[in-house]
Amino acid sequence: MKNEVFRVVLADPNSRFVRTFAELIKGVSPAVQVSECLDLDCALLAFSEKPTVDYFMLDISLLGENWKDRLSQIIEKVTPTQVLLTSEKQIPQKILQALKLGIRGYITKTTPSQTIKSALNLIFSGEIYVPTDVFEENEISDTSLYCLPNGKKLTPRQIEVLQKLGKGKSNKQIAHELSISEATVKLHINALLRQLKTTNRTQIVVKAQSLGFL
Repeated sequence: MKNEVFRVVLADPNSRFVRTFAELIKGVSPAVQVSECLDLDCALLAFSEKPTVDYFMLDISLLGENWKDRLSQIIEKVTPTQVLLTSEKQIPQKILQALKLGIRGYITKTTPSQTIKSALNLIFSGEIYVPTDVFEENEISDTSLYCLPNGKKLTPRQIEVLQKLGKGKSNKQIAHELSISEATVKLHINALLRQLKTTNRTQIVVKAQSLGFL
């Protein structure tokens, strides 16, 4: 988490959501300054008027039908500011497409407040966040052997990444072998850290071995 003052431009057509989300952001760090907007023009103006903006957060509905092209233009315009998306619904295909374009986080509005705070903490610490179940559609043969003590199962893609970690592969190697981006690999590793209650990739492997996953 950053200790110095940092700035967020937040844009959403729903004023109630803007107020609620702004309070959640401020609750994560007292050092944050939030510019609240109801449309994209306001957000871009707020961005241009600030000396620096660390995070540009907007609802995907503001991007319109050609959202991918518009998102690409915005990312190019505001870089190195990090772009985050919010939405009413979790649409895995859109989230994965947005990740490939370069967003640093995706939060759905139905997410519980405490989870949103945890996601923001992760993002403000320099990590990437998306809902972990976004990746559950990536199927491999049998996940029944990868059941955690709490009864939850690792997702198919998490299992694939875990297997690569067990072989000592780097993020770059894992990304190449699974045909995904390094950012996506990092997301899966972050999910494994949480699921296995560990703090680094070495501990992931040790814990997985103790559970019989590797």
